[in-house]
Amino acid sequence: MDQKTFREKILSDPIADDQLVLEAASADEELQEMLFTARGVESGIEDLLAAVPVPASLYAKLVTLPDDNKDGKADEDDHLKSPTRESSSFVVKVRAIARQYRLAIVIALVIAIAASLSMFIPGPAP
Repeated sequence: MDQKTFREKILSDPIADDQLVLEAASADEELQEMLFTARGVESGIEDLLAAVPVPASLYAKLVTLPDDNKDGKADEDDHLKSPTRESSSFVVKVRAIARQYRLAIVIALVIAIAASLSMFIPGPAP
């Protein structure tokens, strides 16, 4: 197995027990070190993610995401419907979100306008 293929397999899934990867790592010390490092990084990421507490309400919202379909069934190939198919429900959802975050939207617009107007303020005199 060449190094490029080895790297692709290791970076895509460092924990997988692919026989070809294990044989290549046992044959070459550099590849073995690369495998060990990739698995260490993966385990470190898993530990960090496990250490972050997830509020129960967020977990419940993520697990029970609403379905876009009115009948509650998934589309063909489990694809979400595009907003253009159900434009009225999409507009209703956008309006609800805009009402919920209207203060944040107004503040962001004020900051954007102030930043764009600041380009016309002359710089300090030399």
